[in-house]
Amino acid sequence: MGTRGAGRVVAGVLVGALLMYLVGCGGGDSSGSVSAESLQARLPPASLEPGYRVQRTFDWADPVNLVGEGLALPAATRPADAVKVFRDANLQGATGEHLAQGTSPLDESVITIGVAKFPSEAEATKVRDWMNGKDLQEPCYGACIFSPTPFAIPGVPTAKAVEQRPNQLALKSDPTLDSRFRVVFTDGPYLHWIAVDGPHSSAPRVAAGAAAYYKGLTKASG
Repeated sequence: MGTRGAGRVVAGVLVGALLMYLVGCGGGDSSGSVSAESLQARLPPASLEPGYRVQRTFDWADPVNLVGEGLALPAATRPADAVKVFRDANLQGATGEHLAQGTSPLDESVITIGVAKFPSEAEATKVRDWMNGKDLQEPCYGACIFSPTPFAIPGVPTAKAVEQRPNQLALKSDPTLDSRFRVVFTDGPYLHWIAVDGPHSSAPRVAAGAAAYYKGLTKASG
């Protein structure tokens, strides 16, 4: 399967994984740092669909690593500025995973899922809004084929989501080009994010998967 073909099934696979996420969630001491291991229970189970696997698990206690490995930022954003955002919000710990499908770089598609903990809901919300603002920017430094547009995540009151869709000129040249979906939401002092590629028609399924993820978290913590 080619890169675009693999990307077109990623959103559906993500939804399948998230719909099965109704497990207990870990946490930590709100007054200090928390380990990546304690946050991993807040990630949805991986590799629930044939062909998908955990490619890599990350410890993002250091915001330098988080920015370099876990975020898809626009080219105009300096990494040092992004690191400062997380440090100023008093990041206590973070973890994430890359889920991969495919047997070689030519046919591989990857989902990024992450969770970070802050001392308070206010700090988590501040970082959520910053991430969403970056998602709403064109990802390229110069001319770009992607046009970011917000979309709704029903059932997740704290969610902000963006579809970075190829523009009409790009789609005219290649109708199979995928959109880039970016979802970020908070659950108290926890910040969760999802980055997944797929066709424009995947937007409702991405929204449903994010809602199921959020429902699992709130059900377990409630």
